[in-house]
Amino acid sequence: MINGIIITARLSSSRLPGKVLLKCGKQTMIEYLISRLNISKFNNKIVVAIDEEKSDDKLEKFLKSKKINYFRGSSNNVTKRVIDAATFFKFENITLITGDCPLIDYQLLDQCIRVFYLNKCDFVTNCNFRSYPDGMDVQIFKLKSLKRIYKGIKNDLEKEHVTLGLRNNPKTIRTINLIAPKKLFWPSLGLTLDEKKDYILIKKIVKHFKNKIDYNCLDILNYLNNNKELIKINSNVKRKGDS
Repeated sequence: MINGIIITARLSSSRLPGKVLLKCGKQTMIEYLISRLNISKFNNKIVVAIDEEKSDDKLEKFLKSKKINYFRGSSNNVTKRVIDAATFFKFENITLITGDCPLIDYQLLDQCIRVFYLNKCDFVTNCNFRSYPDGMDVQIFKLKSLKRIYKGIKNDLEKEHVTLGLRNNPKTIRTINLIAPKKLFWPSLGLTLDEKKDYILIKKIVKHFKNKIDYNCLDILNYLNNNKELIKINSNVKRKGDS
């Protein structure tokens, strides 16, 4: 089975425009994310699925200059964009990562992929029930399952949030939810790039690990636990889904 990683990204974020091209050490955020994903033990082809609107022309130019695989698709229907990208690159299974998760743990990625392959399921996720820090989200699913659910999509939310249709059909989508072990359980911690305060925190984390790229989620949590003042930097940032 051909498994590919699709990163959804765009430059027109309302809270932090152009965030995936912000500098993270010597790299941009999108490059840093891809560098971490490339540590995976699995031979994953990585594709960045971007917006077809003019606002992402700059992002396309950048990805092309770095020889990073990309696909341009629907701006309002992200689910269709992912389906079209996977179909174009002939992926049978999709590992979905969002472009605002530059600190993603390659070990969590590999864990999700292993669980997916070892079990007869349609969907494996570690973020359906929040237990890991926000920003450590990995989701893997069959393209044919997403296509099947997509045929019955009736609302815009399921077009905007790629796996919402899968999550809304637990009776027909065989799902495995991964819950964080105690040492990684920190659901209130934000390690995702939503606002400027997140950017400040992420830069501090990257700077701490210097040229090291293969640090994991536990390494990050240990660093923050030993430097608790850093946690306050983005503690008041509201996340999607927060009440």
